[in-house]
Amino acid sequence: MVATLTSLALLLKCPSLLAAAADLPRSEPDLTLLMPVWNHFYNLTAGVGYKDNILLASRAREASSFASIAGDFTLWKRPAEDGHELQLGVSANDRQYLANRTMDHEHVFVGHARYLGRLSDRWQWVADFDAAYFDQILDVTILETQIDRQRLKQFSIGGGPGLRYQVGNRSWLELTPIVSRSWLEGQFDSYNELGGQLSFLQSYGSRSEWRLEFAGKRRDYDTRRQATLQGFAQPGTSLHYRRENLQWVNRHYFDAARRWRLETRIKGFVSSDNGSGYYDYWSTGFSERLELKLQRWEFRLEAGYTFYHFPSQIVGSPTSTIERTRGDLTGLIRIDRIINRNWRIFGEFNHDRALAADPLETFSANTVWLGVSWDY
Repeated sequence: MVATLTSLALLLKCPSLLAAAADLPRSEPDLTLLMPVWNHFYNLTAGVGYKDNILLASRAREASSFASIAGDFTLWKRPAEDGHELQLGVSANDRQYLANRTMDHEHVFVGHARYLGRLSDRWQWVADFDAAYFDQILDVTILETQIDRQRLKQFSIGGGPGLRYQVGNRSWLELTPIVSRSWLEGQFDSYNELGGQLSFLQSYGSRSEWRLEFAGKRRDYDTRRQATLQGFAQPGTSLHYRRENLQWVNRHYFDAARRWRLETRIKGFVSSDNGSGYYDYWSTGFSERLELKLQRWEFRLEAGYTFYHFPSQIVGSPTSTIERTRGDLTGLIRIDRIINRNWRIFGEFNHDRALAADPLETFSANTVWLGVSWDY
């Protein structure tokens, strides 16, 4: 769940216009030159649904129906003759729970901007800016000394300049910094993150591509303390983490018409604290996403699993030898029916489950909703 929290600011729903332009191999004619210099895309989605475990609880589950509205906006300036490219994306979601429950709403806002400027035939410099706001129930147990699923309000900003180098006709090497600040409300502590990411991208086949990323960063908390091996805060100390992440992503189209697409993610993550090591953990995981596009129908299946191991934490009594472990399962089924060029209806089912050595850390949650989507 923490991996989801720390990466949500980078996840945007990109329009087909921008995706198609980005997928064009260098060996093919640059058809984007036939498009306008400035291109924009709007999407508005509204729907109703039901979630059977709003608080992600192992006991005393609260369920509710809900109404949801979401919007996306993307602006893209193609490179054209001046070699300058701009990508801007904004996404917002509001969910209102209709039952009289502990959690009455959830809000999410994500924004991303990227500028690319040509320095030479092979070199580009890039500048990124990200902003995100979350007001929702999240499982933050991995970063706490106890099982903790609470309402989290967080605002984050980050970004900085980087460099891209075109290695061959269809590959890129990119180095970008990680500089961000996150403000959290309530019992959660605000923090800064500083580091960098090295990425290699290779295009192949029918506009398919794979990408290998390595990121390393340090997270410094404002007031949070280190913990003893028994989980007690140590007065007069300050807490920071070193975090390294390795990820391989492959987006593969099985046919030239790009009706079938399979996206595979394999990742590994290591986090270590500057104290006793109580917060140390490592995780590994994978996910698959299969998409099929027909004339009037679109189908999407997703499945993922992430395993966590905490070598310095035990489950049960102080004399227990059972080390804390956990596995997170996710699944999604979505069907879209295209009405016309601008309108579609859809149905979606989501399943989230945590399997853990500690029974109190386990939970499951199912969400189903139906809606209508308008594109322009």
